[in-house]
Amino acid sequence: MANEDKSARYQRLRRRAAVAATLVDLLLPIALAVSGLATAIGNVVSGPGAPGPLAVVCLVLLVCAVRTAIVVAIGVQTELASERRYRGHERSTASWIFERIFGAAGTAAAVVLAAIVVQRAGLLSPVWWWLWVSLLAAVVVLAAVQWLPRLLSPGAADVHPIAKRPDLDERLRLLAARVGTARVEVLEWRRRSGAADAVAMLVGLGSSNRVLVAQAVLDSHTDEEVEVIVAHELAHHRHRDVWWSGAAVVTTLTLGFYAAARLLEALPVWWGVGGAADLAGLLIVATVCRGVFVAMTPVVNALSRAQERRADRDALAWTNNAPALVRTLRRLSAAHMADDRPSLMTEAFFGRHPSVRDRIQAAEAWAARANVPAAHPTQSGAAR
Repeated sequence: MANEDKSARYQRLRRRAAVAATLVDLLLPIALAVSGLATAIGNVVSGPGAPGPLAVVCLVLLVCAVRTAIVVAIGVQTELASERRYRGHERSTASWIFERIFGAAGTAAAVVLAAIVVQRAGLLSPVWWWLWVSLLAAVVVLAAVQWLPRLLSPGAADVHPIAKRPDLDERLRLLAARVGTARVEVLEWRRRSGAADAVAMLVGLGSSNRVLVAQAVLDSHTDEEVEVIVAHELAHHRHRDVWWSGAAVVTTLTLGFYAAARLLEALPVWWGVGGAADLAGLLIVATVCRGVFVAMTPVVNALSRAQERRADRDALAWTNNAPALVRTLRRLSAAHMADDRPSLMTEAFFGRHPSVRDRIQAAEAWAARANVPAAHPTQSGAAR
């Protein structure tokens, strides 16, 4: 019980950091738009009239810089503090801040490009800009998912064949062939110490799919446990879950752009907002899109949890190894300090996976129906 309370406190601090970041995303752009600062930047950089790309860049960089400063300050008191207090991490504050700033710089570059596209679309098509931007977003999301495996391939990233455990490699090849996914590569993903928690992931679409298994998992899990982890990811491939996840992102973006367009049209003239081509209007678009993402989060998370439950069921059916799945879930829950009893609100807004308790109960129920043990002490193929 003490460990569960500790996990709950740890996750609560992390959620507070996420909620704070969301509030900054919603309130900061509105504050800059209402204060007139966005219009002032446009007048100074581009002069009266429609702002040019340089004004858009200056505005976005200002927003990103202020956001990063606020979020990092909050994160030091919540996220970093929780890592040190509950997980015993000894990372320096400077290195943690540097990593967040480095990540924010990459995000800022993408946001700058997106803002320029939206603003130019608003100039060229004041009525239908939201549709053209949504179509372009769909293409970008599809391309990103399709090309990610090429970036995460041997020789292009720290991704390698599973060479140190040839028996496991052969076992995984036989599993993929048995379930009809022989073209999907299973690779070792070597990540630096302290990187964000990840066990395995499916990347790519169709024939470009790859399953990446973290090196830490290969170093600490038995062959049976790695097999059930990979089977879970192969189930995502079989059901085209990457496609569905991408579609959910594109749908949410489209709803956000459409809602922003309708709001901009409804604003009174005396507000002085000239649509998506205006800098203040651009900030309103950002706020509305973020708000739609928040509103859609329970729906998207419910879809994700349904996919995860189905992947667990398929992994059990393909491996017939409920004990391995239960052991893996318990180990990962302890390692990541998962909250095994999240509230309904927490699950709705933060639960992309079912709780570990629910997943273990589902595995035990499957084992009972299949008349196989849900747990046993024997572990074959130990990690080495």
